[in-house]
Amino acid sequence: MASIIDTIKNLEKLKHLQPASPADVSAAEKQLGLNFAPDYKAYTQAYGAIQAKDLEFTGVGVPPRLNVVAVTLEEREMQSIPASCYVLEDLGIEGLLVLQDSAGTIYEFMDGKTNKIAGSMAEYVMSKK
Repeated sequence: MASIIDTIKNLEKLKHLQPASPADVSAAEKQLGLNFAPDYKAYTQAYGAIQAKDLEFTGVGVPPRLNVVAVTLEEREMQSIPASCYVLEDLGIEGLLVLQDSAGTIYEFMDGKTNKIAGSMAEYVMSKK
């Protein structure tokens, strides 16, 4: 299976922000009270946050609209997302979110229900191509 870094670098119309430092990633984990999946850590330390064709992922050390801490805390309050997950992507469709847990599993979340859609970020990205 391809790594998340290799998968992202081949995305069409890829734009990214400043990479996050390991200290920034650790601070974000502490603020959320969880550990990020290894692929999310690698992604944020390589790209900060990304936008590409059909994707816009949260990140670390980026503006609030894409900041994983700000977005996750807001969604925990508004939609009661599981405390073990963080927001990977807000699809902007009637509250539909894409979440990830510390094991790396990717879920769709809507109306209080989670549905597993991928086993990793790379798998999720490949499903969107």
